Amino acid sequence: MKLAMYARADGITHDQIRTAFQNSNVRADFEKIRADKKAMDACLIANNCANEVTTYETDQAALTKDKLAVWQGLFASAKSTTPGVNLKNTLESLNQQKHAAFKTAFGGSSTTTPAPQATEQ
Repeated sequence: MKLAMYARADGITHDQIRTAFQNSNVRADFEKIRADKKAMDACLIANNCANEVTTYETDQAALTKDKLAVWQGLFASAKSTTPGVNLKNTLESLNQQKHAAFKTAFGGSSTTTPAPQATEQ
């Protein structure tokens, strides 16, 4: 989902994204994964797996490879990737600030070094 947001920032339209994915193997990969998952679940529950887990892992890797290839092609076709990179950097910075704020509010100091404790004598 984040890649779609960065692509849109780079001027890649929703239609371009949809078309790129429709013209790829991703849909067929998802269908294979769905069938593999059912077979794997059944064999795990029955404690009788032969190749189902390996098949699921292999097809999951193929799906990931195909999805990333589509995204790579889309970003390669972008006129400029600067807006997407800037958006990614801004969101990462804001996320770090959010985590620091939560850590300060709920987990003590936002630094990793604990403050020295006073000792009684």
